[in-house]
Amino acid sequence: MHLNIVSCIPGNMAKNIILILMCLFVFSQIGMSQEGDTPAIVNLMIEASIPASPNIEDINTAKMDLRGAIYKLDLEELKATIFLNKAMTSSQAKVLVAHYSTYPNIEFAMSGNSSEEMLEDLSYSEQKSLLAGSKELAESCRICPNEINILGFKPSSFNQNKDTYNVLDELGIIYNAGYQSGIIYEPGHKDDVWPYKVDGHEFYAVPVSTLEYSGKLMPLDDTYARDNGIDSSQWYDLLVRKLDESSVRSDPLVVSLSTSISGKGEFLSAYERFVDYALSKGAKFVTSNDLVNMSITGIYEIPVVPSNERGNASSECIDCNEEIKTTKENEVTRLINTSVS
Repeated sequence: MHLNIVSCIPGNMAKNIILILMCLFVFSQIGMSQEGDTPAIVNLMIEASIPASPNIEDINTAKMDLRGAIYKLDLEELKATIFLNKAMTSSQAKVLVAHYSTYPNIEFAMSGNSSEEMLEDLSYSEQKSLLAGSKELAESCRICPNEINILGFKPSSFNQNKDTYNVLDELGIIYNAGYQSGIIYEPGHKDDVWPYKVDGHEFYAVPVSTLEYSGKLMPLDDTYARDNGIDSSQWYDLLVRKLDESSVRSDPLVVSLSTSISGKGEFLSAYERFVDYALSKGAKFVTSNDLVNMSITGIYEIPVVPSNERGNASSECIDCNEEIKTTKENEVTRLINTSVS
């Protein structure tokens, strides 16, 4: 016997029930269409690489690599964080770095002395002297009247210890990017992918994203990729895969890059292709400091205010206008000579 339930319900009530069911169906379809389509939040951490005691050739190479890494960001007006070490900011490359301080979407943060150092091999006093000097030099890389306040730190090779933590507190550093989700983490934070406060200290940990590759967890770090035989094509595929995963899970995608790898050649091409892919998926690019603020406030909108907190110049403003002018003139000459040859 077939029973038509709707026919047993009074006319107006039946119409209301059908209308409600139709609305529920429509809303469920909207929810299904949105699931997995949340635009990813992408934070590119770019280390400005240079040897500890650079010669002229090293400095010129470092400058070209930095230009390569920033070009795509400038072209698309995307946010990112550049980590500066003391070897870079104390060399002739400082003038180019100061030029990039005028880019409103670029955040400057600090590293240590060079790309090869191991902070854990240094005493507390040695680390304090090194990191305080690095912060001071990074903040001096500016064009008047802009002022830069360094808020973040990332140790080369992710190498640090408790002395590093104490120094960062003394220097007023807000975040430390020397972490990798599920690999390098503070107790109780193994699975954290968003920035979190480090117990007993004043700063937040910002973990680099990780994913499974060849049966183990790997950081999304181009140095790790290169050192473990991952070529540029595989690297691009890993970035795309993690972006898609992050979008589904509403996790941030935090990628660690170095200008000496991703600022040139095939890895630069892979990086730029990835940026294009991320933009095609509606990804939002943020600085590391933006990411920390999102985690603290729970507000996931992209801030408009520049992350370097640039403001009016201090009374100790360094007059670098003539040096900048000379550098720009030399750059134009170099480009003309390159095109002719």
